Amino acid sequence: MRKIFSKAMSALVFAILGFLLINRFIDYWKHHTVVIDNSSRNQLSIVSEIEQLKQEKDAANKENSDFLAKIKSYEEKASATSQYASSVKEELERNKKLLGMTDVTGEGIVLYLAPKSKIFNNMDSMDETDVVYLINELYYASAEAISINDIRVTAQSVIEMSDNARLRVNDSLVPLNELVTIKAIGNPDTMEYDLNHYNTLASGHLPAYTATVKKVKDILIPHYSLPLSTDGLKNDEKNK
Repeated sequence: MRKIFSKAMSALVFAILGFLLINRFIDYWKHHTVVIDNSSRNQLSIVSEIEQLKQEKDAANKENSDFLAKIKSYEEKASATSQYASSVKEELERNKKLLGMTDVTGEGIVLYLAPKSKIFNNMDSMDETDVVYLINELYYASAEAISINDIRVTAQSVIEMSDNARLRVNDSLVPLNELVTIKAIGNPDTMEYDLNHYNTLASGHLPAYTATVKKVKDILIPHYSLPLSTDGLKNDEKNK
């Protein structure tokens, strides 16, 4: 009887110890599993965040690249537009000066033609042929702008005799029995040489005048006083 009781108590003790060991193992396993799961979640969260940041960075880089490309395109267009506008403006200013639409200054020569006699007859006086001849010679010798008594001469200027030894230049009359002043902007050396060394001033009625040529560094020639006419001009469509 005593042996049976002793065995029963031993079995009970072992059962209790086994139960305790099993519970301890289960607790340990649960705790260990939770730690692994949290670690995995943390790692997945970090990887996901890194991937998201990478995507955001790539998107930002692309957006910046597109933005910079647009800026470059705008700059190129602005630069091209600015250069084109500047070129057009320069060409317009140049044409306005050549057409006589603006006052111009520059170095050149002043030709003074003083009649040798105060009593003139029509045979001694200069006429439009003499004046046009002088203008052509000056243009040939590099003149870029010319005036007669401060009246601008252009491609549309009218130069013809009026009456009583007076020359019509555009809408003004120039007395030819008084001092006539012709100004020309261009190379002063070339124009002076042309007037003095090719018998230019000995042509026609010019010997009836005392001619004086002066080189001047700063000449002012006013703009053309009449409107320019282009009513009869048309663009050549074939050569566009």
